[in-house]
Amino acid sequence: MPERAKRRPLAAMAADFHRPDHSPFAGFGVGLAFGLRPDGSIVTIGEVASGKACDCVCPACGEDLVAKKGERITDHFAHKASGAGGCGLGIETNAHLWAKAVLGELKQIHLPSIEGKIGDRKHQTHKGRSYVFADAVLEKRLGEIVPDVVLVAADGRRLIVEVLVTHACDAEKIAKIRAGAVSAIEVDLSAYRTQGTEAAVRNALLRTAPRTWLFNPAVDEAETSLKATIAAERKAAAEARQRAARRAALALRAAEPRLTPALQAERQSVLALGLQDLVGAPPASDDGFVVPSNLWRAVLINRLVLRRAPTRHGMLWPIEPDEALSALKDCLAPGVLGGVNRPTPAAMKAALPGFVPPQDSLDTFLETLKAYGLLLETKHGLLVNDRAREVLLAREAALKAADQRWRQTETLLDGLFETTGAPMETPAFSLTAWRASVPGFNRSLTAIVEEGGPEWSGLVRSLDAVQSMISGGAPCDSLMGLPFEPSLQEAIRQADLIAAQEVLASEAAERAAADQRVSRLRSRAEAVPGLEVEAWLNRQGKGTPLTPLDAARQGEAMLGVAFRSLDRIAEEFADAARRDALAAECLAVLETAAEKCFDEDRRRLFLRGHRPELGMKSPQEFCRDHASLKVLLSLLPSKRGAR
Repeated sequence: MPERAKRRPLAAMAADFHRPDHSPFAGFGVGLAFGLRPDGSIVTIGEVASGKACDCVCPACGEDLVAKKGERITDHFAHKASGAGGCGLGIETNAHLWAKAVLGELKQIHLPSIEGKIGDRKHQTHKGRSYVFADAVLEKRLGEIVPDVVLVAADGRRLIVEVLVTHACDAEKIAKIRAGAVSAIEVDLSAYRTQGTEAAVRNALLRTAPRTWLFNPAVDEAETSLKATIAAERKAAAEARQRAARRAALALRAAEPRLTPALQAERQSVLALGLQDLVGAPPASDDGFVVPSNLWRAVLINRLVLRRAPTRHGMLWPIEPDEALSALKDCLAPGVLGGVNRPTPAAMKAALPGFVPPQDSLDTFLETLKAYGLLLETKHGLLVNDRAREVLLAREAALKAADQRWRQTETLLDGLFETTGAPMETPAFSLTAWRASVPGFNRSLTAIVEEGGPEWSGLVRSLDAVQSMISGGAPCDSLMGLPFEPSLQEAIRQADLIAAQEVLASEAAERAAADQRVSRLRSRAEAVPGLEVEAWLNRQGKGTPLTPLDAARQGEAMLGVAFRSLDRIAEEFADAARRDALAAECLAVLETAAEKCFDEDRRRLFLRGHRPELGMKSPQEFCRDHASLKVLLSLLPSKRGAR
């Protein structure tokens, strides 16, 4: 393409774009709409004759063109050699030539703002504004590039304007633009390729379409300024973080100690297991802890090794990285376990030379626990050594049992001396000497209690017996050399007195029981009809000198014998009564029958007269039952007055 094409008025070009065969800016989407004359002038398809007579070449590649015109097609240029497809630059060429024509005619454009961008940060030095230039140079080579348009300001400064329709400027062209040190912008018209309104596209080109600086020293200066600002901010932030980290480290180092009885008890329980060397080694630092190192180490062993809860399958999970630190939360200064915007341990170490974060101290101690064999480093992570843990737990259980025995033993001894008021140390008795060799056991109290077993159980039973005696119970079998002889003598006296009282009470109770048994027997006898009660109660039994009253006084067994005797008598009386009733019944029948056979005198004579056949008994005496009644009835005549 010639260095500078002859420019036609913008109005003439716009008029060609409004021809019926070229809807406004349809040239952005059709074949080539512009041609280059031999004289270097740019013409539109509407300005030339049809066919080869157009005498034009392609403004993009320089190949000969032919003008395609007709009623059934949209007028356009075609490459003579390669047809309508041509060099493939028709769309870009149409847009560029039109844009060049607009800018060459109007010499003005809206410039984007001057601002540096780094990430999401921006630093604007000049707002975007419209600028009117003194001249426009179209596609004149500038160094190694041929810009779309070069606008020249009144003071001679130049601005390259590139128009983006399908392809943006690549990195190579931008590098060449920067090398030429001429400011350049790129206007993005890709969204207007199908726009049918020339005024809208022109407004977009001049004002509203997106545009960016491809190069501007002022933009570079803004970016440089922004970089300096960001660097200063980062430096200030780093210094502020360092100051905050130093303050935080100093605060952790100066945290107020917090020794609670519960923590001290945990330490004592671990020390009792024989781990003094492990717990008491000199620390590198206690920074961040509110308790001494020998305390937090003991607490860590207790919670992480001894008290760590197993899973439901009885296994211990690997120790998580933060688990050990969390286990010591009541041993740490406030803020160690985190918080909003807290400095990191590394930051505090860097800010305060010599400061050792609690996590570092803890990591060092975990290594010590591994060396000691309490922890194991495995492929699954850091684990508690189960065997070592079981040994410690067994030792702890034994210590607790011994401690419980000591408390029980000392409580018993203290209670004995407190209750009696006897002194523990006198010329006649020394509790210290007694502890050294307990009488009856020939061993020290310490040996008996520490060993436990049957000897200690026997000692406790003996002390319990002494305590019971002193509290008013029975005399104990042995004082085991303790100075409580007066209590023993008083217990014996009280026991004798109680025994005598029990005898009297027993005798009185026996008398009362005997009287009650006699009363029960008398009541039972009085219930027997026809029995002479007093005579029976005082009558000796057969083969025994005891009366029923004597038997009742002797006890329940003899009372039972009397009851059975009385029952037999009652049964005999009942049988006699039944026999008398039957005899009376039969006699009444006989008397009635006699009335029918005799008059009154002869009836009396019959009933009262003694008869040889009746064994010299009268019928009244002989009539006792139905059998005797039958015999007597047979003695009566069959008719009245027959005898």
